[in-house]
Amino acid sequence: WEIDISGSAQEGFVITNIWLPHWYIQKIDSVTENPLGGAKFTLTPEGSSEPSYYGVSDATIGYIIWWDNQQDMDNCNIEKRVKYIPDGTYILEEMEAPDGYLKSSITWKITIKDLEWAILFILLKQKQED
Repeated sequence: WEIDISGSAQEGFVITNIWLPHWYIQKIDSVTENPLGGAKFTLTPEGSSEPSYYGVSDATIGYIIWWDNQQDMDNCNIEKRVKYIPDGTYILEEMEAPDGYLKSSITWKITIKDLEWAILFILLKQKQED
């Protein structure tokens, strides 16, 4: 949810609750299917050479939390996390694997479009290092 407040004290305020569509990418172990934390990712708009979003998988549930710059991601500044990523086509790439795992060399093309009331789960399975 996002809250939009408009108006003034003289005219009155209008408070609007806006439902933001949710989608998730989850990092899991390929054998146990347990969530993996600490994997770092970039999300780059198709046709761009610079990432727009930087993410790290949460240790508890493996969902990737997104920021719009690498410094906030590295500092895990949760107040500055991105709550909504707009429609578009993006390239998802793993930058760093969790400890004890190999970094994936695969890139994924993801299209986000009209996600009203939809949930998209992408399970990224990861093999352990031998």
